[in-house]
Amino acid sequence: MFGVYDWVLLGIVVFSLLINSVCFLVVFSYFHQINAEMSNASLNFQQSNQSIAEAIVSLGSLLDDLDEVSGDLVRPPAMGDVLAQGLQMLMMSKFQQMLPQGMPDLGNMFKDQRETQHSSWPSVDPNQNHDQSIKEHLN
Repeated sequence: MFGVYDWVLLGIVVFSLLINSVCFLVVFSYFHQINAEMSNASLNFQQSNQSIAEAIVSLGSLLDDLDEVSGDLVRPPAMGDVLAQGLQMLMMSKFQQMLPQGMPDLGNMFKDQRETQHSSWPSVDPNQNHDQSIKEHLN
Protein backbone atom coordinates (compact mmCIF):
# COMPACT_ATOMS: atom_id res chain seq x y z
CA MET A 1 0.00 0.00 0.00
CA PHE A 2 2.53 2.66 1.10
CA GLY A 3 5.98 2.55 -0.37
CA VAL A 4 9.20 3.83 1.17
CA TYR A 5 8.95 7.12 -0.65
CA ASP A 6 5.46 7.66 0.65
CA TRP A 7 6.62 7.10 4.26
CA VAL A 8 9.54 9.51 3.78
CA LEU A 9 7.23 12.10 2.27
CA LEU A 10 4.76 11.66 5.12
CA GLY A 11 7.60 12.05 7.64
CA ILE A 12 8.79 15.26 5.93
CA VAL A 13 5.26 16.69 5.97
CA VAL A 14 4.77 15.85 9.66
CA PHE A 15 8.23 17.22 10.52
CA SER A 16 7.56 20.45 8.61
CA LEU A 17 4.18 20.83 10.37
CA LEU A 18 5.90 20.44 13.75
CA ILE A 19 8.60 22.95 12.79
CA ASN A 20 5.97 25.40 11.53
CA SER A 21 3.89 25.08 14.71
CA VAL A 22 6.99 25.57 16.92
CA CYS A 23 8.01 28.63 14.87
CA PHE A 24 4.46 29.97 15.10
CA LEU A 25 4.51 29.58 18.91
CA VAL A 26 7.91 31.29 19.18
CA VAL A 27 6.82 34.20 16.98
CA PHE A 28 3.49 34.44 18.80
CA SER A 29 5.29 34.55 22.18
CA TYR A 30 7.52 37.38 20.89
CA PHE A 31 4.47 39.30 19.72
CA HIS A 32 2.84 38.69 23.08
CA GLN A 33 5.96 39.99 24.86
CA ILE A 34 6.09 43.04 22.57
CA ASN A 35 2.41 43.70 23.24
CA ALA A 36 2.98 43.49 27.02
CA GLU A 37 5.96 45.89 26.80
CA MET A 38 4.01 48.34 24.66
CA SER A 39 1.09 48.23 27.11
CA ASN A 40 3.49 48.88 29.99
CA ALA A 41 5.16 51.75 28.10
CA SER A 42 1.77 53.20 27.25
CA LEU A 43 0.71 53.06 30.89
CA ASN A 44 3.96 54.74 31.99
CA PHE A 45 3.50 57.42 29.32
CA GLN A 46 -0.06 58.01 30.48
CA GLN A 47 1.06 58.35 34.11
CA SER A 48 3.82 60.72 33.04
CA ASN A 49 1.32 62.86 31.16
CA GLN A 50 -0.95 62.82 34.19
CA SER A 51 1.81 64.03 36.51
CA ILE A 52 2.79 66.73 33.99
CA ALA A 53 -0.84 67.87 33.88
CA GLU A 54 -0.95 67.96 37.69
CA ALA A 55 2.28 69.99 37.75
CA ILE A 56 0.83 72.47 35.25
CA VAL A 57 -2.34 72.82 37.33
CA SER A 58 -0.33 73.38 40.53
CA LEU A 59 1.89 75.88 38.71
CA GLY A 60 -1.24 77.71 37.59
CA SER A 61 -2.52 77.88 41.17
CA LEU A 62 0.90 79.10 42.34
CA LEU A 63 0.83 81.80 39.67
CA ASP A 64 -2.65 82.81 40.81
CA ASP A 65 -1.40 83.05 44.39
CA LEU A 66 1.62 85.05 43.24
CA ASP A 67 -0.64 87.38 41.27
CA GLU A 68 -2.78 87.89 44.35
CA VAL A 69 0.26 88.59 46.55
CA SER A 70 1.88 90.90 44.01
CA GLY A 71 -1.42 92.75 43.68
CA ASP A 72 -1.32 93.36 47.44
CA LEU A 73 2.28 94.57 47.23
CA VAL A 74 1.70 96.93 44.33
CA ARG A 75 -1.39 98.62 45.68
CA PRO A 76 -0.76 102.04 47.26
CA PRO A 77 -0.96 102.22 51.03
CA ALA A 78 -4.33 103.05 52.48
CA MET A 79 -4.86 106.13 54.59
CA GLY A 80 -5.22 103.93 57.66
CA ASP A 81 -1.80 102.37 57.02
CA VAL A 82 -0.17 105.79 56.73
CA LEU A 83 -1.88 106.99 59.92
CA ALA A 84 -0.90 103.83 61.80
CA GLN A 85 2.74 104.23 60.78
CA GLY A 86 2.74 107.90 61.78
CA LEU A 87 1.20 107.02 65.15
CA GLN A 88 3.80 104.30 65.64
CA MET A 89 6.65 106.74 64.91
CA LEU A 90 5.14 109.31 67.31
CA MET A 91 4.91 106.68 70.06
CA MET A 92 8.51 105.59 69.42
CA SER A 93 9.77 109.14 69.71
CA LYS A 94 7.80 109.65 72.96
CA PHE A 95 9.09 106.37 74.43
CA GLN A 96 12.63 107.30 73.38
CA GLN A 97 12.46 110.41 75.56
CA MET A 98 11.25 108.33 78.52
CA LEU A 99 14.04 105.71 78.34
CA PRO A 100 17.21 106.11 80.42
CA GLN A 101 20.37 107.21 78.59
CA GLY A 102 21.94 103.69 78.66
CA MET A 103 19.23 102.16 76.47
CA PRO A 104 19.86 101.81 72.74
CA ASP A 105 18.31 104.23 70.32
CA LEU A 106 15.06 102.66 69.07
CA GLY A 107 15.11 104.72 65.91
CA ASN A 108 18.43 103.21 64.88
CA MET A 109 17.31 99.69 65.80
CA PHE A 110 14.55 99.78 63.19
CA LYS A 111 16.60 101.51 60.55
CA ASP A 112 16.87 99.84 57.17
CA GLN A 113 19.13 96.84 57.76
CA ARG A 114 19.84 96.38 54.06
CA GLU A 115 22.40 99.20 54.03
CA THR A 116 25.93 97.84 54.15
CA GLN A 117 28.55 99.17 56.49
CA HIS A 118 31.21 100.61 54.22
CA SER A 119 33.78 100.50 56.99
CA SER A 120 33.48 96.71 57.25
CA TRP A 121 34.63 96.24 53.64
CA PRO A 122 38.36 96.33 53.00
CA SER A 123 39.47 99.35 51.09
CA VAL A 124 40.21 98.44 47.49
CA ASP A 125 41.70 100.86 45.06
CA PRO A 126 39.94 100.35 41.71
CA ASN A 127 42.99 101.72 39.87
CA GLN A 128 45.30 99.15 41.46
CA ASN A 129 46.68 96.59 39.04
CA HIS A 130 45.80 93.04 40.14
CA ASP A 131 47.50 91.26 37.24
CA GLN A 132 50.52 90.32 39.35
CA SER A 133 48.41 88.59 42.05
CA ILE A 134 46.48 86.68 39.38
CA LYS A 135 49.72 85.46 37.82
CA GLU A 136 50.98 84.35 41.24
CA HIS A 137 47.83 82.27 41.82
CA LEU A 138 48.07 80.65 38.42
CA ASN A 139 51.61 79.38 39.13
